[in-house]
Amino acid sequence: MATRTVDGRDDELRRTLLFGLADLWDALLRGPAPKVGIFVAVVALELVLASTLKTRVLGSRRCRVEPAAVAAEGFPPYVPRDVCEALRRPPGIAARSIADPALESDVRRAYESHPWVRRVTRVRRLYPSRVGVDMELRRPFALVEAAAWRLVVDAEGVVLEDRSSRAPEGLPVVRADARTAPRIPHLG
Repeated sequence: MATRTVDGRDDELRRTLLFGLADLWDALLRGPAPKVGIFVAVVALELVLASTLKTRVLGSRRCRVEPAAVAAEGFPPYVPRDVCEALRRPPGIAARSIADPALESDVRRAYESHPWVRRVTRVRRLYPSRVGVDMELRRPFALVEAAAWRLVVDAEGVVLEDRSSRAPEGLPVVRADARTAPRIPHLG
């Protein structure tokens, strides 16, 4: 219950207080505070929406790169069919989001571990859920025979195949002394 003063100054005090608050509110709305407040609110809303978009959309099945969705095509005719099939599916890559920051480096590392791949020239993200790979392949240079081993090597001496049945036709044959070959070299 409000108390009244005898001379009626409570109404005047109330009006003065209201006019003072109105002037303060008016000054706040005309200064830089509303612009800064609106800017901060918009930035916070954008961050929340971006986070939601990233988790909801890019984490969905539609934006998931499956190993079968990695496209490596255009193999030269000297590459055996089974090697082409192995290179069409990336070795050791698990399904993951197209937005995964490590996707390109993991695909590059997986392909460059294959003995037939000299280097991966480009890995492209093809939205929403595919990856394209361009690579430079090694070319068979010679068939090396040492004792019971028959190895297909490239010009740098990298062993591409340890089964001569998969060697392309017309390769020069290099015969090595069986005593100088201590063990079979590893592929790659």
